[in-house]
Amino acid sequence: MTAGNFARVIDILRNETPVYGNATTGSVTTQSELVGEEES
Repeated sequence: MTAGNFARVIDILRNETPVYGNATTGSVTTQSELVGEEES
C-alpha cells in the first residue's frame, strides 16, 4: 500500500460511517447515504 492509499483509508475510517472491512480481500467500504443526509 502506498502512502497516498494509506492516507485515503485513514480518511475513510475517520470520516465515514458505517465502515465495513473485509479481511480476506483487504477492502474497506462504506454504505451510501441519501443526498442531503447529515450526521446528527
